[in-house]
Parts: sequence; structure tokens; C-alpha cells
Amino acid sequence: MNEEMKVKNVLILEDNKSTQELLKNIFSRLEIHSQISVADSAKDAYVLAVGGFYDLFVVDVVLDHRKASDVSGMAFVERIREIEYYKLTPVIFITGLEDPKFYAYSQLHCYSYLEKPFDFHAAALLFTEVLKSTRNRPEITENFYFRKDGILYSVETRKIVYIEIRAKKNYLHCVDGTMVLPYVPLADFTRELDPRYFLQCNRSTVVNRRFISAVDTVNNYVSLKKNFGTLDIGRVIKQDFLNRFRDD
Repeated sequence: MNEEMKVKNVLILEDNKSTQELLKNIFSRLEIHSQISVADSAKDAYVLAVGGFYDLFVVDVVLDHRKASDVSGMAFVERIREIEYYKLTPVIFITGLEDPKFYAYSQLHCYSYLEKPFDFHAAALLFTEVLKSTRNRPEITENFYFRKDGILYSVETRKIVYIEIRAKKNYLHCVDGTMVLPYVPLADFTRELDPRYFLQCNRSTVVNRRFISAVDTVNNYVSLKKNFGTLDIGRVIKQDFLNRFRDD
């Protein structure tokens, strides 16, 4: 399939509801089909970012208008730039500030920016341009490698049911047993696993969709096959999880 015809995943970090709706409206009118996730805080956006794979970030620089010096949108981008597959992912800042622009370009590798209030047509052209230029998703191996007690282990990803963080340890639940690993951030796991199959369902858990038998959207949990039990769906992640689960 032509790269331009593939669905692009976009994460919008914007605290203003009207601007959120305007941005979603712009993306809905583009020829390039995109799946939109929205967060109104840097904390929630980071949870979504590490649980999926995004082709573009649209980020408001100022998220807390109670603080005169707030640039928490840029702080969010600094964090995601630490994740290997987001080092070069395009970022478009929304800003009414003059000074942060130079920093955004020189330090955070900003693709471009929109000044408030921005023009609908100009924004649409910019979004189309950047989505056409986004790279293919990283190649993901069929084996997951980790080191424990100085020994390098390998596990077939199709045998991993889910991974969770609990009591400052990582638990790798597989079809043939559970392995307890030294703690590493969940983002270190998600960037090594194929985002088509491994979905973050709450702040501390990534599940292999191959083992999901049912999703209860009322009580917010997923049921797993082969008596592996249930997993909670986090409030912040719920809509993004459902979108990705349904997107086959």
C-alpha cells in the first residue's frame, strides 16, 4: 500500500476544548486519513505516547495558563525525544509566544509551528505536508530480548500475553509462565514491541491483542483467553485503547 494511503496516527496535546475540536475538524477534512488521539495535559499525553506509535504530534506550548512562564508542552516534547522511535517524529507547536520558537527549532527539532489564532487553510496544508513526509514505522523483530543476572534471554513476542509493572518490578506473563525482571520503564518495552499487537490498557500494563477475548467498555476491563484473567482499562487511555483495538 502506498505510504500516503495508510492511516496516520496523530496525538494532539491541547488544553482548550474549542481548539481541540478545530484541530480534529481540520484533520477530518484531509485527503490523508488520520486517527486522532487528544490529551489536555502533558502527563496524559505521555501515557498515550508510550502506549502507541504516533506519526505526528501537535502540541500547544502553554498548557497551564495560571503560570506566566508555563511551557509544559515543550517539556512534553523533551520527554518523548528520549524515546528512540520518537527522536525524529514531526512535532508542530501551537504558540502565541515569540521566544520559544528558536528553542523549539534548535533543540527539539520542531517541524513547524502555528501561531494563534491560526488559519484553517494554512493549517490543513501544513498537516498534509507533514503527514506525507512521515517515515515508515520501525521494523519490529519477532523476538523480545532482555538481560537478567548477566544473561541475555529471548522470548517470542507471540507468546507474550501481557507485561505489567508492579512493586518496582516487571512481570512478563507468557503462555508458558511468568518471568520477573528488574524494573525498566514501560516505554522501554513498548518501543521494542509491534504496536499493531501490543496495546497499553492502563498506566502499568501492555497487553498482546492476540490474547484478548472480550472488552467490557462499561466496567472497563479486558478479558483474556486461556484463563489468563482480566486487565483493567485506564480512564486516560480508554478511548485510545479502544480506537487501536478496533483498528485492524
